[in-house]
Amino acid sequence: MTVPTNSWDETKPAGSRAINLGDDDIREMKTQVREVIAADHNMASSGQSATTGQHNKTTLLVNADDPTEQADAGILYTKDVSAKAELFYKDEDAHEIQITNAGAINPLLLALSGRFKIGNFTRDMDVASGNQSITGVGFQPSLVVFYMSGPDDGDHATIMFSVGFDDGVTANCQYAFGGFNYLGLATNRSIYYEGTTSGRAYYGHIGSMDSDGFTIAWTRAGGTGTANIMYIAIQ
Repeated sequence: MTVPTNSWDETKPAGSRAINLGDDDIREMKTQVREVIAADHNMASSGQSATTGQHNKTTLLVNADDPTEQADAGILYTKDVSAKAELFYKDEDAHEIQITNAGAINPLLLALSGRFKIGNFTRDMDVASGNQSITGVGFQPSLVVFYMSGPDDGDHATIMFSVGFDDGVTANCQYAFGGFNYLGLATNRSIYYEGTTSGRAYYGHIGSMDSDGFTIAWTRAGGTGTANIMYIAIQ
């Protein structure tokens, strides 16, 4: 905001001020009021308009302390989180919701508001490397969480699984096989199957976030059988 031309002074005009200076004081006050209102609102220095007084933007200063809840009212405000101003809402029962987080809509808020999709699909690991398009999500995700369970490869009669996270740029997952005797962390992969027999692996990551889902880029390194994958996609 631009600093107003004149400082606000509620003691002016003083009772001793000359009457012939009153018009100057009136014009000064009009300018002060307009400049303050125009910080966020549409207000010209003259004339009239159907949009006069309407918001151009809303600037919320960071609160040092949380506002006190008020009956029959909701409060929208900002406060610092990790030295960054974030947007919050508090209802009359003092329930506080953080709306923004690190330059984006709070992912938890999106999930609670219904902007997420739980689904599942399979992948035949006898199929060569290539892409697999997953649709029906209903939106373009910003983050997908995967849980994959794979078939026993014959060496261990135990489950093979991975849990991964993928935003289309960064992909990481934790995987296990051999009855939790073998654990690993895979980077650049959000879905990972590792057979206990050498040369049996199948893994993938999100190659693109699409308007109605996402596309998995798969790499086959000897994997076989069917992988069952569950996912949570968050907008």
